[in-house]
Amino acid sequence: MGNCTSWRANRYKANVQNESTSPTASLPLPGDDIVTCIASSHNDGEFFCGGDDRLVRLYNFATGEVVRTYSGHKHCINQVAPYSHAGQEVFFTASRDTTIKQWRKTEAEPVETFSGHELTVQGVTASADASLLFSGSRDNTVRLWDVTTAKNISQVNISQNLPTVVRWLPNEHAAVQCSEDLVLRIWDLSGGQIKIAQQMSGATNIPLCCDISSDGRYILTGSKGFDSVGTEAKIWDRRMEKVLREFRGHEQAIEGCVFLESSKTGFRRNMIATASKDKGIRLWDSDSGEQLTFQQPSNSPLTSLSSSVQSNGSVLLFAASTQPSVHVFNVSSQHTLQLLTQSAAA
Repeated sequence: MGNCTSWRANRYKANVQNESTSPTASLPLPGDDIVTCIASSHNDGEFFCGGDDRLVRLYNFATGEVVRTYSGHKHCINQVAPYSHAGQEVFFTASRDTTIKQWRKTEAEPVETFSGHELTVQGVTASADASLLFSGSRDNTVRLWDVTTAKNISQVNISQNLPTVVRWLPNEHAAVQCSEDLVLRIWDLSGGQIKIAQQMSGATNIPLCCDISSDGRYILTGSKGFDSVGTEAKIWDRRMEKVLREFRGHEQAIEGCVFLESSKTGFRRNMIATASKDKGIRLWDSDSGEQLTFQQPSNSPLTSLSSSVQSNGSVLLFAASTQPSVHVFNVSSQHTLQLLTQSAAA
């Protein structure tokens, strides 16, 4: 097994008022290492998860089966980023072994390795056509890569800029980057060069996760804190260049956050979902800031969160934990969370 020991593995005890605690109904995964990251596949009911054991697995929650296991990294997986282009699903992984790898969903071994970072790669994100990659590493650099050649075509090094997460902005040649220096940066990637386009201050604690609204105007972040201090989610308005709204209620660090926009879900409300080390998932009204529901599905801290709208219109949340296991929720139009119970084949 891998020996990647991450701060994401710290365990805390939640004590939240007005909470509803469900019996644990989760998908245990093969192996006994922490699930560090999760991402929904473009196929119904499937998701990718990466872990401390250096492996990525494609899982089908409906059948409880591991569809495929992917091996190639030499250290733990920090992020899995799936993309569908030209009828083929590919995904990229960022690892503590300092590399990024490209994979085809149908093949168990990587088709390309992107080398150049000197320390752990915290995040990777791709353009809509998956022709360019943008990555961030603890070597203080962000880098732009040509996917066809696997070459690093541009990079920027900023002292104390320790990226925590990166996301490509929809319909733009640009990406957002969160950092331990508490600055939210928007990078212009047009012309194959990395140039700073926008910087926003206002974070008081390190942002650990990030999501982008479908129109690219709003950025959602979740913060690293403890004992209810610095444990808020924030929505940032790019046009106003400031924090638009804060969401407080988690007691420990927020490890995953996603937009649940009515234009995609068909729900009456615009919502966000957050997952935390306090072992809880919360749904919020993103327009008012009201907490809508809380579930504590696990006896272990949650490490990552992903969402998916299925072909039948159902909205699913996939939450990974340190058990290791994955909890699958159905989000209802009445803004409740139903914990789906499925058996897994270990």
